[in-house]
Amino acid sequence: MATQICSALLSSIILSALLAQTPPEMASWNNLRHITRGTDYIIVDRDRKCFMGKLGRVNDNSVTLKQWKRARMTVARQRVLRLCTVRGGMYYSGRSSWLDVESLGPKQEVRITTKSGGAHPGSVVSVLDDRIILQEEQQRFEFARKDIATVEEVADKPLSDATEYASHELLDWIFFPQLWPYVFRHEPRTVILLYDSSKPEENSSVSCWCSAN
Repeated sequence: MATQICSALLSSIILSALLAQTPPEMASWNNLRHITRGTDYIIVDRDRKCFMGKLGRVNDNSVTLKQWKRARMTVARQRVLRLCTVRGGMYYSGRSSWLDVESLGPKQEVRITTKSGGAHPGSVVSVLDDRIILQEEQQRFEFARKDIATVEEVADKPLSDATEYASHELLDWIFFPQLWPYVFRHEPRTVILLYDSSKPEENSSVSCWCSAN
C-alpha cells in the first residue's frame, strides 16, 4: 500500500512538472477532457452569448454542451471565449487579456514567462496597468508589462467524475488512489493562460457570472 501511495504522489508531481512542457492554452483546454460531467458549466462565445449545460464530448477542436431540455450544441474551440462552472471558477480562457490579469486577487498563484525566456512562479502582490509585483518565496519582484510574454493562473486541476464521486460520498480514501494526492496535500495543478503578448488583446468585460478568477 505504501508503494502505491508513493507512486500516486509521484505521478501527481510528474504531471505538474509536465505543465512546463505543454503550451499553456492547450494545457487548460486538455483539462476539459477529464473534469466531472456532473456539474453545470457556462460557455461564453466570441459574440458574448452565454450557454449553460453539462459537458459532453471534448476534442482538440471543439466542445459539446448538453443543454437542459435542448439539443446538444457543439462549439469550436476558436469560438470559445471562456468556460467556467456556474459557481464562477474558470477552467479555460480563449483570449489574451490584461484586464483578466488585473482581476487576480492578492496571493493568487501565477506563473510569469518573460520575453527573455525566464519562468517565474509566485503569488500576486499587485497588478497595475504597466507591471506586476510578484512574491517568490521570501522576495518580491517587479515585472514590467512590456517585458512579459505570458501570464498564467495556477489552479487546482479540476476533479474527474470518479474523484468527485469518491470525495462527495466520503468513501474510504485508501481504496481510491485518485484521492491520495488531495489527502496528502499534493493536489494536481494546472495553468490557465490569461495573457499572451504575441496575441491581440481583448479587454472587454465578460458577463454570465463567468469571472476570470
